[in-house]
Amino acid sequence: MLAVDESVEGSPPSAMRASAMRARPIQARPGRVRLHVTLFLVFIGVLASAPLWTTNNYQWGILNQAMVFVVFAAGFYFVFGMSGQFNFAHGGFFAIGAVVSAKAAGENHFWLGFVAAIVVCVALGALFRFALRKVNAIYFAIATFALNGIALVVVQSWTWLSGGFAGLSGLAVPTFFGRALPTPDNVYWLYAAMAAVAVGLGVLLELSPLRRYVLVARDNRGILKTLGVSASRIELIMFALGCAFAGAAGSMYAHMIGFLSGFSFSETISLNVFLMVIMGGVSVVWGAVIGAYLLTWLPELLRGLAEHAALVYAALLVGVLLLVPKGITGVLERAWKVVRRA
Repeated sequence: MLAVDESVEGSPPSAMRASAMRARPIQARPGRVRLHVTLFLVFIGVLASAPLWTTNNYQWGILNQAMVFVVFAAGFYFVFGMSGQFNFAHGGFFAIGAVVSAKAAGENHFWLGFVAAIVVCVALGALFRFALRKVNAIYFAIATFALNGIALVVVQSWTWLSGGFAGLSGLAVPTFFGRALPTPDNVYWLYAAMAAVAVGLGVLLELSPLRRYVLVARDNRGILKTLGVSASRIELIMFALGCAFAGAAGSMYAHMIGFLSGFSFSETISLNVFLMVIMGGVSVVWGAVIGAYLLTWLPELLRGLAEHAALVYAALLVGVLLLVPKGITGVLERAWKVVRRA
């Protein structure tokens, strides 16, 4: 039901496929369009239903965190799930976005910080990906791992930039058309709108012609050469898009909690986003949404194991890869096929 990946496996030879892609426009099938639109409307309904079951500021705060993770995981899906790039620096860009937003926004300019976080993360991400455009996938993954470590060291150690472990306080509260949103329930509606925009962009990308080229760049780069399309350019675009989402999520996180310090970020951030996307499913953006919700509430269920959080998440990641390698969306897809055959 949810796995809409258009694999090139079993298709005609490269030259024939290239000719076919030139000969006819790439359009999403009506069934895929209906499915994504339906799921998006369901998602909007879930966002709008929050007042029906949320009773206190603590629960509103958890929901705000879920919105941050939805944006964060959606960006990682574009880089990892759709374009197949192993990016261990996604958490680093999240931290960079948070710090840049905090510094740019000061105490009164939330939207200035939000835009600055996105611009800086896109610029750094594009520069990094361009510099490593000729590096193979394994060495690129190692480079992103190193970049993540550097970003976290900078955030934790450069006190002139981030306040170090002493932190930055008094961050600007989110605003909407000049109106301050000081309470978690007020912030929720702004963050829910941001999450809806992020997921909506993901749906548009799923249904756009660009998705086909991204999948071909991931699975069979040779075809793109016959079309005169640069696989490296597509990878750069997708990496920069993922960095934009990470920066936006970092900004949302910073202004949600109103305080940043070196303790706000750790190496588990990138592990968590891996787990979100893999647990939800890597074949479609809805997997990232489902995984983000699950990983938001999971710590609440595992409060007694907080000291062993990294071990628990690593064990979950291994378990998901072994038991449900296609994630929850893969399970739902198989269940839907069974129902249709019955």
